[in-house]
Amino acid sequence: MNRVLIISQWEIKEQMAGPAIRCWEISRALAPHATVTLAAPNAVPAELQSTNTATCQQYDDETILTLAGSHDVLFIQGFLLEQHPALQNLEKILIVDLYDPFPLESLENPQEAEHALQWQRHLNNITALSRQIILADYMVCASEKQKDYWLGYLTALNRVNPSSYQQGDFGHLLGVVPFGISDKPIVTGTKRLRGVEAGYGIEDDDFVLLWGGGIWDWLDPLTPIHAVAEMTKTDVPVKLFFLGVALPDTDLPQMQMGHKAISLAKELGIYEKHVIFNQEWVPYEERQCFLNEADIGISCHFNHLETRFSFRTRALDYFWAKLPIITTCGDTVADWTERYDAGIVVGFESVADWVQAIQELQIPSVYKKKQKGGTQLQQSLEWGTVVQPLIEFCQNPIVAADRTDRKTIQQAFLLNYFPLVERMYGKWKQHGAVGLLQKVLQRFLRIVIPQSK
Repeated sequence: MNRVLIISQWEIKEQMAGPAIRCWEISRALAPHATVTLAAPNAVPAELQSTNTATCQQYDDETILTLAGSHDVLFIQGFLLEQHPALQNLEKILIVDLYDPFPLESLENPQEAEHALQWQRHLNNITALSRQIILADYMVCASEKQKDYWLGYLTALNRVNPSSYQQGDFGHLLGVVPFGISDKPIVTGTKRLRGVEAGYGIEDDDFVLLWGGGIWDWLDPLTPIHAVAEMTKTDVPVKLFFLGVALPDTDLPQMQMGHKAISLAKELGIYEKHVIFNQEWVPYEERQCFLNEADIGISCHFNHLETRFSFRTRALDYFWAKLPIITTCGDTVADWTERYDAGIVVGFESVADWVQAIQELQIPSVYKKKQKGGTQLQQSLEWGTVVQPLIEFCQNPIVAADRTDRKTIQQAFLLNYFPLVERMYGKWKQHGAVGLLQKVLQRFLRIVIPQSK
């Protein structure tokens, strides 16, 4: 079998966010079909390794090249080539994971007040992403909607060209591999959310809404908090529980939305009464204990570009736990929720819609109907099913048809982007940031143009 190296930029540990979880689950699903090694920047805990048939191995700056050199296919995502640019010089087949359009997320997380620094971060994101796409032999994304987005990006980078076009519908170059759902039954019996021992003030007869992931800046926890405040005016005991406030990795950028959500709950007088925040990040294997005791899974976001091409990974856990879902319209999960009748889709920032959805799902017949729809959706999204395009490629990996044309592709990329940088020069000069622009350009050139062979 072909030797496949899945390289996680993030640590594989008990507390993980989406990108690390995806590497972990893909390695498990792919292991029966290839010789798979999962490489992480940390030593994977032994108890976690015991649940994966892939080999787990730690890497650092010195060992990653040797490790990659002993495999036939490399699977990467994020900023890995930024951190280890020498990987591009290996004559290996490269798979790039595009499930997370991180430049769009970054636009919703403006950490720096200075406009020039925001531009620098944005160019760094675009450069890292473009570099991977230029070098990839195969890419995967999370949905058909994302596939259309990435095909436009590939066209701009000249990856849609006479050589690649001859191979057909581009399934050979870009496959759809959604985030998946575990094929193992969810564990029941352990109480972590309700009752005095749990310590959250949630009683057995409370109707619990669960926010199952991080409170990222591109999400909207504020609208459901307002809705719960409205529900306190009724006799229905509704509680909203946020599963994790703290970040799972210290290298992740700080988020402001969590602070805003807590401040709003306090302002409305429902903090720790009707809206409860778990301050720690729940370990991956323990999340099912909380899912078991919830009544509804929720996902809420704003009407912006990130939403359109996003894939809310933690929302899939709701279907695994047979929870009906309330979600804002506009993304892939909302489309699936409507198609399978697995919950209720509400409008952007509509408190009234949220209140109505909560009330409707308290009707037993409606609740059971949405549960049934979620079960059908779950079966179509199990990890063993969604990774099929990746399995097929790894069993018969193909060098991209335009690999020999990459020098031309890189030149076309620069011709597209230098006019943009030239226009930016005038703006940055006004702000006294010419020196910063020069540094960005130097980094840009070093990263985008790999050494051609």
